[in-house]
Amino acid sequence: MLVMIGSVFIYGLLLWYLDNVWPYQYGIPKHPLYFLQQDNEKPTKLARRKKRHFRQPAFWNGFVSDSLWSLLGQNRCQKSYWYSSTDYDSGSDMEAVDDTSPDVFEAPPHNVETTISLSHVTKMFRGTNKKAVDNLSLKIYDGQITVLLGHNGAGKTTTMNMITGLFPPTEGRVKIKGYNILTQTKKARENFGLCPQHNVLFDEMTVEEHLYFFYSLKSSPEIAWKEHIDEILSNLELSDKRRTLAKGLSGGMKRKLSLANSMIGGSKILILDEPTAGMDPQARRAVWTLLQELRREKTILLTTHYMEEADALGDRIAFVAGGKLQCCGSPIFLKKKFGTGYRMRIAKAHPCDLEALTQRITGTVVSSHMTSDIGHEVVYNLGFPPASDVIPLLRSLEQDKDSLGIASLGISVTTMEDVFIRVGELADMSLDNSSTASSMNNGDMISVLWKKVEKHCLFLADDAYPRFQRVRGRLPLLLQQTAALFAKRANATRRQYFLPILTILIPIALFIVYALLDIKDAQISDSSSSRLVYDLGPFAGSTVGFLDTVEPVVRPLTTLYERAMAAQKVNVKENVGDPNEFLLDIARKSLSEYEGKYLVGGSVEGVTKLVAWYNGEPLHLGAMSLNLAHTAALRYVTEEDDAVVSVTNWPLPGKLGYQLFAGMYDQTSRILCSVFVPTALAFLSSSFVLFPTHERVTKAKLLQLMAGVPGVLFWGTTFLWDFLIFAICSTAIMVPLLAINPNGIFLSSAGLAGATYFLLLLYGWAAIPFSYLFSYVKKTPSAGYALLTTINVITGVMLSIVISVVFFLGKLKVFGIDEEALAKSMWALRLVPGFSVTWGFANIHEIGGDLRRCSQIPEAMLKSYCPMAAVFNIEVCCQPCPDGHGHCYVPRSAFSFSEFGAGREMALLFIVGIFLFALLAFFESNVYGIWYSIKSCLGRNGRDIGTMQRKDTDVAKERAIVEELIRTGRADDEALVAVNLKRCFKTLQFQSMIGYCPQFDAQIDKLTGRETLEMFALIRGVPRQHLSNVVNYMISLADLEQHADKPTEAY
Repeated sequence: MLVMIGSVFIYGLLLWYLDNVWPYQYGIPKHPLYFLQQDNEKPTKLARRKKRHFRQPAFWNGFVSDSLWSLLGQNRCQKSYWYSSTDYDSGSDMEAVDDTSPDVFEAPPHNVETTISLSHVTKMFRGTNKKAVDNLSLKIYDGQITVLLGHNGAGKTTTMNMITGLFPPTEGRVKIKGYNILTQTKKARENFGLCPQHNVLFDEMTVEEHLYFFYSLKSSPEIAWKEHIDEILSNLELSDKRRTLAKGLSGGMKRKLSLANSMIGGSKILILDEPTAGMDPQARRAVWTLLQELRREKTILLTTHYMEEADALGDRIAFVAGGKLQCCGSPIFLKKKFGTGYRMRIAKAHPCDLEALTQRITGTVVSSHMTSDIGHEVVYNLGFPPASDVIPLLRSLEQDKDSLGIASLGISVTTMEDVFIRVGELADMSLDNSSTASSMNNGDMISVLWKKVEKHCLFLADDAYPRFQRVRGRLPLLLQQTAALFAKRANATRRQYFLPILTILIPIALFIVYALLDIKDAQISDSSSSRLVYDLGPFAGSTVGFLDTVEPVVRPLTTLYERAMAAQKVNVKENVGDPNEFLLDIARKSLSEYEGKYLVGGSVEGVTKLVAWYNGEPLHLGAMSLNLAHTAALRYVTEEDDAVVSVTNWPLPGKLGYQLFAGMYDQTSRILCSVFVPTALAFLSSSFVLFPTHERVTKAKLLQLMAGVPGVLFWGTTFLWDFLIFAICSTAIMVPLLAINPNGIFLSSAGLAGATYFLLLLYGWAAIPFSYLFSYVKKTPSAGYALLTTINVITGVMLSIVISVVFFLGKLKVFGIDEEALAKSMWALRLVPGFSVTWGFANIHEIGGDLRRCSQIPEAMLKSYCPMAAVFNIEVCCQPCPDGHGHCYVPRSAFSFSEFGAGREMALLFIVGIFLFALLAFFESNVYGIWYSIKSCLGRNGRDIGTMQRKDTDVAKERAIVEELIRTGRADDEALVAVNLKRCFKTLQFQSMIGYCPQFDAQIDKLTGRETLEMFALIRGVPRQHLSNVVNYMISLADLEQHADKPTEAY
């Protein structure tokens, strides 16, 4: 118990130390000897690397995009207006403000306190060369809402994670109210409230319990918690959900709860990562109102993809692109710097005199120009003209709209969305033109880049989707879909680094341990290589003996007895009197001495009676004591003082003893098999629940089915791939098993190895669909894997061990066990795949052991022992010979359907597999839809049938249209109806034509963006020769060029 208590203390201390020095996923790693350091301000090794970035003056040159400087025509040597040139190690917190400031950065208001300071922060993740955040410097002020904007992957969330200390920056410094987040993490995190991008909630806790939990963690005793919780619930309109479990909340409600968790406890600093994502407009505006009220007394940093939200809330807005800070300022400031001014959109009538219209606009407003002419709409950029120019222009266009060909017109002013788009376009285009920028003046560069931007936009609008003819015919499409689904599994499998551990290494290791233990057990049972000499040599020097005699006439015999004991180094006590009283007296004084030292003794009673005494604890001691008495008697009779009776215990010759008395070994081997085989196979078979669970939870499976993949094909390809993996792993298991070949069992017959491998494959046939059914149970793959592994281990190990023990006791005829009833119950147990494969494996092992054992017993010895076969447990070796003469061993087949073969288990595994596939098909089928269809058919009457048989002219017309579309190749040959543009129609018959974007990302996280698009393109019938063009077009359209070849889990 003391050792266990000490282990708890030691492991707890180790866990605490490793959590501080080597946090698993999130956290700031501390110095390995941090508990010995007195100076907590000393930077860690991570923070001291590459100080050259920190020792430079804080000029804008270095962390503002070079191209943006060129575009805006600014002097790159101007110093920051809010970053000082103080050295990193100076520890200066308040930085001077320069009077000169770049045009894209607005000077901060006076007399405001800096709450969060980021200085030259860079972050590179392990295994990548790309900087997620690149030399970013930014200050966030008290009493303001600072909004961080940027496209997906710009580095916003990474920046927030470094501010909150979820992981450390690779370079740079982050300070919260003067505390360095690297070295003073606990102080820096005080009064922090974080609302992460994804909800971090406990499903089994209510809304109120969440708030009280986070309130308790923040330790705010000065705040009355009940009133505080009531206030927050009221402000976020969650009062009626107070006692609702988190798992019962909608997406928007969960987001509100995450926001409430960050606000509880009087947090002075709020870090909000997309706090209003998923909320309806009314809830979003309520949150806006709340945040505007809170900013007076708090510092708020938030990210959002709603430009209206950024415009309404942001006191300062910082744009990040490519991990770099591009600009920062108030919404009005940024609109002036990046806004294009007023935009006039004109819907053209027919005919339209575009040239006259353009001359009218450019002649009235000199700064105007046409930006696009697409289809029936033309757009003009008016710049920022005075009202005296705009009003006459509008009157003129209104008066002459018929002659100019104007259907309608509208005018709008720059929004934050325009600023966002323009900053992003300038940052992206600048990366491709950095070399050109150095050879052009600022004005030319701006003109060239904006022409490229407009040309790029026009290209996306005018360039048609790549034209191709879909794969026609059901069979070619099915073959292409099959190839796409196999490619999906192959790409996902090769990125699951943990899969070889679960499916190969652990099972192989367990089977190797089983084989080695099986060999050891046989060696223990086979004692033919050892012999035992009956003397007291093993106890020499520590043994005490005694002698007693009452007849002087036999004194010579007593002397010889004493000398025989002394020859074996026994300390002899003579004339002890009554041996019983003597031994009892020794036991009363010291029981340990009685049991450990007094091993042998002798007494002579009369002339003819010699008694040998012995301790009953050590084995064989009775024979050794008797041997001493025989030696004394021999010397007395022969009068030879050196005469010795030597007795040696030899087992039966060769390994015959093991062969004859191996019943106990068979049971021990079956127990070993019951422990290791189902455990090893549980790790392997349970791994097949991971991928189906992930596809179901993320709705990736739903998207594939909606794209046109039949359910049978989806599960068929999934099973074929998993069964291939299982077959490879089974082969890997058989290699070391046959190489070790415990006791020569698996190679004792040519058919045993094949039967074992076939049994494993049949287990895969049944266990894989069993895993698929469990993919419906849990919401996370890891939870499903843990549950299924536990079930497989329990059903395989426990059932096998219990039944093995019961069968063994039944053979011993104890406890009144009914073997016939037990054999019948075995049929029900064989329906459990884990038990069935274990029992079949043990039976094959027993067949191999019987073959090896019986073949080594000489025929002559069988004749002697077979009449007593039950005594020696060799009934299997004493079967009637085929010729009817004598007894011999008749080899049994591993595929036999007898109780000793594995045929029953193999057959039941195959049948169970079929049943589980049928059950899976039942769950996948639209059961309710089938029922309602049957009910509808039964409810029809003859009048309905007659109506269906009549054709009208509309049907004939529709058929003609469809036939024409099929003839020209614009529709599949199985099309039934055509749906025109702007025409409502049911879509259930057109799964392959539907594109569905669910609320949450339905991505297979181990596939890259390119692989995902290729899969869906092939599923929808895009020919392979057009696959690359279509995928590249979609990647360009979605602006995924930089991320197309990354796994989607990194998006």
